[in-house]
Amino acid sequence: MTNPLWRRIESVFDQASRLVGMERKSYLDHACGKDHRLRDEVESLLAADASSDDPIAETVIRAGIMQQGVGTRCGPYRLNEVIGIGGMGAVFAATREDDQYRQKVAIKLIRSMAAGPEAETRFRRERQALADLDHVGIARLLDGGTTADGQPYLVMEFIEGKTLDRWCEDTAPSLRRRLEIFCSICSAVHHAHRNLIVHRDIKHANILVNQNGQPKLLDFGIAKILENENQPMATTRRLLTPEYASPEQFQSGPITTATDVYLLGVVLFQLLTGCKPFIKDEQPTHELVRRICEESPPLASAVCQHNSRQLRGDLDNIVAMALRKEPGRRYGSAEKLAEDIQRHLKGLPVDARKDTLRYRAGKFVKRNLIPVGAATILMVTLTASLIVVLNALNRERLQSAQKDGLIQASMGFLDVNPYFFEGGVEWSKLRIALDAAAELYPTLDFATPEDEIAFLKRMEDGFSRLSLSGSSNPYRDRIFELTMSLPGDHELQMASYLLATGKAEEALEIRQRLLPTPHRDIAECLLSIASQASNAHAADQAKKLYEQTRKMLTQIPTQSPDPLLVTVLEREAGFLHSIGSNQQALIRIQAAVETVTALRPRDALAEVNCLMVQGWLIQDMGNYAEAVRLLRNVVAKVETLYPPGHPVIAEAWFNLGLALKDFGEFSEAENVIRKAISITNSVAFVEERFRHYYDHGLAMVFADQGDWEKAYVYAQASVDSYQQRFGDTSLSTSPWQTLLGRILIRLDRATEALPYLLKAHKTRSEEMVWQRWERHKTASILGEAYLHLGQFQKAEALLNIHVPELVKLRGPAHYRSGQALQRQVDLYEAMGKPVLAQKYREQITAEARATPIFRASRHAD
Repeated sequence: MTNPLWRRIESVFDQASRLVGMERKSYLDHACGKDHRLRDEVESLLAADASSDDPIAETVIRAGIMQQGVGTRCGPYRLNEVIGIGGMGAVFAATREDDQYRQKVAIKLIRSMAAGPEAETRFRRERQALADLDHVGIARLLDGGTTADGQPYLVMEFIEGKTLDRWCEDTAPSLRRRLEIFCSICSAVHHAHRNLIVHRDIKHANILVNQNGQPKLLDFGIAKILENENQPMATTRRLLTPEYASPEQFQSGPITTATDVYLLGVVLFQLLTGCKPFIKDEQPTHELVRRICEESPPLASAVCQHNSRQLRGDLDNIVAMALRKEPGRRYGSAEKLAEDIQRHLKGLPVDARKDTLRYRAGKFVKRNLIPVGAATILMVTLTASLIVVLNALNRERLQSAQKDGLIQASMGFLDVNPYFFEGGVEWSKLRIALDAAAELYPTLDFATPEDEIAFLKRMEDGFSRLSLSGSSNPYRDRIFELTMSLPGDHELQMASYLLATGKAEEALEIRQRLLPTPHRDIAECLLSIASQASNAHAADQAKKLYEQTRKMLTQIPTQSPDPLLVTVLEREAGFLHSIGSNQQALIRIQAAVETVTALRPRDALAEVNCLMVQGWLIQDMGNYAEAVRLLRNVVAKVETLYPPGHPVIAEAWFNLGLALKDFGEFSEAENVIRKAISITNSVAFVEERFRHYYDHGLAMVFADQGDWEKAYVYAQASVDSYQQRFGDTSLSTSPWQTLLGRILIRLDRATEALPYLLKAHKTRSEEMVWQRWERHKTASILGEAYLHLGQFQKAEALLNIHVPELVKLRGPAHYRSGQALQRQVDLYEAMGKPVLAQKYREQITAEARATPIFRASRHAD
């Protein structure tokens, strides 16, 4: 096709695209006359413009444009093939071909733009703004300019992927996966909005999903580049796709972020139902515009027959709110829209739904079918402090029923639910309720300071349950201020405040002066000081303080043991384990178990926690059969106490799996750890690091069997996750780095293993102040890496220092001791020193050799 013919086609197309119905037909009859080729090419362009994902229309239009662009150059780029057609222009796959580098890109040739210096200046300004967008969900704008004949072009990141609708057809994703993809799209849109850029043409054809399942938005903000502020309405309609457009785009209203929220609503409707909300068969454009501007969209559940039950309710309301005619009544941002989707996925009430007590109660019951019976019983016994607070507020006529109800929900939720854990549904629900009550707090009028103190103590209790308490807790300071304003002596309240703010020694001085000895409040201060000493690595001081605290609590006459004693014994056991006194640690945790079972009323959750600690401590000491027996009982207890999907259940299964692994029951260990992973994966809101924590367990199972390839897959995922969250020099990351390093050695990839092992060795040497066998294990594996790299002197220096320490701490019968000694055997055999090799071979005890892990894989850890 010659350039003159193409320019004539473009001119006729530009005018025809502004017209609809019979007006368009009359214009084409007049403009094309008997030139059937011109008429065919223009109608092909119009078809492609109306349905950019229509493969037939695309085929026709490409035939016309191919000759005009393919093979030509735009600056340093050569156009290779047409990959897309739209009202704004043609998109080409292109390659940068100059002396700098070669790069595959996508180039959009813009059909037309307002001429003149001002238009060119604005084009460059807007192009730079788009180039500054940096989000994983937005195709990057890389470059731009004008061709030799003045045609503008944009150079964009080339995306290998499928349009959103085609991706849905090919992969048939679940409803949850569709909603997750949509939230990712909203995140990209919100990022652009924060940079003051509105897309204006969000549609399935402008969203590509790559091979990793990551959606990428195309053409972000290009409409703004093309738009001329003085353009008539007929022209600006070219800058939108009618079936996706918002009412204000047809009614000359202001184009804001709310416009994109509407377009996202259309995308969501299509994602859920497979069709667009206002489309009917053979519908003229003017009728489509009328319906968009005047009619309410249908319910998604009414359109989608196969999935209507899942869409009915929350999702129907979310879509309807995004598609409201009035921009001000839609979601306030793309982020808010995504948050409502996420709240629906978590089973929480959504903002789009009318907020009635019946609705919220229904959501709660659906999420808690098992514990709701127990919660109902607990609801009857709301604490006296809550009743005092509510009565005080009810005495104030200025407090509305709505405020009272919200405060009651916030406070009462503490009393009816024992299943909090960070990030969980109940945790999130309480956080929302407490945040709402905290927002109301400055507007409340309390009859007395005592009423306000009672209210704030409940708030403080709530935030403490959320693990959000600490020195920054705003309620603690206000409670103290109010308390000190009351008449009387408040030194003991001062001591409580000092203890809560980390000044335990000052609190101890006051309590020892005012209280008789022994006294529980004095023991509480001693425990806090003991924990501080332990964290500061003051071992001798910590040991004396734990003993002093424990003895004081046992001297206080009570009918039932004090729950504080359980805390003391458990913390002391952890401290003794950290300094290598495992036998003493076991004695303390056994005492904690005996104490917790004697508590009245019984604290079943504390009992399970103590039993779990006892189990892994027994396992760590090498009594695997007893550890397996005990941890099986823990699993049975946990499953009766917690609702399905709770992380404590997954943790109990995981600990049992590790004990089974050390016991040599590799097959059952793998199944049990996969059970833990399955439980964790069933809960959408659990953090990714917890999933990879259990992957680490599978990596250990495979490594201890010698299946290094499988072990590598899981270990690498764990390292990547923890390094991203905690950094590569964190003590939390060091076990994962050590494991991956050991696996890479066994895969003959010692060069790759070395950086991981060096970081783990440095971190553990600096941060594990006390003698811990983990330090020596990492050092011995690093020595093995040097052995495989032929650096025998470095290997010998590390192994000769750290292997004896590891054997001393683990005992000669432990499989880890046997593995460490085997490294020395391998070293001296490689160095050609058989006498020394035999010396260390003889130090490997028969008990260590007989362990299943040593037999399965000499170099497992």
